[in-house]
Amino acid sequence: MRTPITRTLEVEECWSLLGPSGVGRVAVMVDGAPRIVPVNYAVAGDVIYFRTAVGTILTSVVSQKVAFEADAFDPLHRSGWSVCVVGAGRAVGACGSNVVVDSWAPRRRDLRYCIVPDEVTGRRLFGPVCGEDRAPARLLVDVLPVGAAEEAP
Repeated sequence: MRTPITRTLEVEECWSLLGPSGVGRVAVMVDGAPRIVPVNYAVAGDVIYFRTAVGTILTSVVSQKVAFEADAFDPLHRSGWSVCVVGAGRAVGACGSNVVVDSWAPRRRDLRYCIVPDEVTGRRLFGPVCGEDRAPARLLVDVLPVGAAEEAP
């Protein structure tokens, strides 16, 4: 079995892995404590967009530095990637308003926010049973039907 390999990602590869949309997490400070909330997101240019509802902790992203993280993994091959974006949280009017963001959440998500990056970093892990040629480009378990990961080449 191979030794796992970790590789730092170039900024362009980070954006490519995030793709045009997906599910990630926003980290924000609320009353002096960090909070991490899952969000559906969309990417346009080098800005990340998401929606939330009135009264949620994500409304506090405005005028503070926040972090966004998305990742993918392949448990079969023990490989994956993680991308972190740190930047200014803003109301969407400050970033542009034509980006469509899907939401899986049950209540209305009428408030739109964006993160304008100051820093974009990422890492990719190539597990002991996979080389760089076998690492997932996106999320293997998102692409394949349930149970199909065990059958993947």
